[in-house]
Order: sequence, then structure tokens, then C-alpha cells
Amino acid sequence: RVEKTVHEHPDDAGAQAAWLKLLLEDGKLDEAAGAARRLSTLKPAPALLVDAARALLEANQFGPARELLAQARATDSSAEADLAIANFQMLAAAGKNAEAASALEKAVQAAPGRADLIRQGAAFYLRQKNRTAALNLTDRAASGHPADREILLVYAVTLAAAGQPDGSAQALKQIRERWPEWRAVWLACGVALHDREALETAKTLGSHASAEIDLDWLMQHPLREW
Repeated sequence: RVEKTVHEHPDDAGAQAAWLKLLLEDGKLDEAAGAARRLSTLKPAPALLVDAARALLEANQFGPARELLAQARATDSSAEADLAIANFQMLAAAGKNAEAASALEKAVQAAPGRADLIRQGAAFYLRQKNRTAALNLTDRAASGHPADREILLVYAVTLAAAGQPDGSAQALKQIRERWPEWRAVWLACGVALHDREALETAKTLGSHASAEIDLDWLMQHPLREW
């Protein structure tokens, strides 16, 4: 249906954006890049460009994403944060660690409350074995956003990954007490603290199969968005 709409109404920016996302889901990256270029020529609203760019970023298509974000920023300064995040991701993917670290700090200044950015930044520093930087980043974010459970969880998991199990246990306990219905924190407790009872609780908060899948991801990618 979307493909039909795109062919019949090539000037429909919304349809082009939807088609781009479907192509990304199917792994048709070259076609998705072409769809991104067509979307750009239609000069849609900045919000639509940013939404399409985020889909591209999730698929690690940094170049096309950056182009859409630059176009969005030209008319809407609110796209600055997404562009800064894209720059960080591109540099990190290219292995330019020093430049990526600098871009990360700029991105955090532009979007200090973006849990996805804090998670990516912590993972980046931990891959560089820079525990101090990872803890500093997540501690600042948690202190600045004490009501954001996703940021608090990233901080708690970073503590565990940085070799501070006691601090992680305390942070996870506080999150669990505030949001006892949140399955992600129970999964984190189970993995970070080797707490079998917490894993059983996580299973009761969702289907058994989905809990097992999430647990597998947690064991391999502890800073993944659970």
C-alpha cells in the first residue's frame, strides 16, 4: 500500500518517509538511501526530516541521516541535538575515539535528558575501558534527571560494569522501589546482581518467552535499551 502511494503520489513526503522506514526494516539500505534523497528534495517539515533521520540512525546509516538533520536544522534549531548525536555516532563508528568523545560532550550539552544518548555514551566509554568517564557521564545525567527511570537505570548498570557492585545494588534497589512494575529493572537486578528471584519476578511481569529473550540480550549487551 505504501509503495503504491509513493508511486502514485511522489510528492507525498509522509508516504516517502514511511517507505524509507519500511525499506530499512527490510534491510534494503541502498534503496533507503535513495528514498532519503527523494524525501530531502520534497523539503518537508523539519519534524518529518528528524523522524526519518532517527530511523536511519537506528539502522547505522549515518551519512543520509546527517544530511536530513542538517536540512532540518536550517529551518528549525531544535534539530541541533539530533545532528550532534549523529556526529558522535558517525565518529564512534569510524573509530575516531578522541573526536567522538568531544562530539559526545557537545551532544550531551545539546540534549542532556536523552536517555538513548546517555546509554550510547556510557557504552562508548566502557568500550574504551574508560570507567571514570562512563561513570562521570551517567552520574551527571542521573543527578540532573532524578525522575527519569531510564537514565537512572543506565547509571545503575554502568556502576556494575565499572566494577562497583555495591553502588549498583543500591541504585537498582531505589529504582525498583519507585517503579516495582517495571520489568526492565528486575531484569537488570537479575543480571547485575545475579539475583535469581529478581529474574523470576521479571518473568511474571511479561511472557516467559519474551523474558528469556530480554535476558539473553542483557547478558550480551548490558547497556541495551531494555
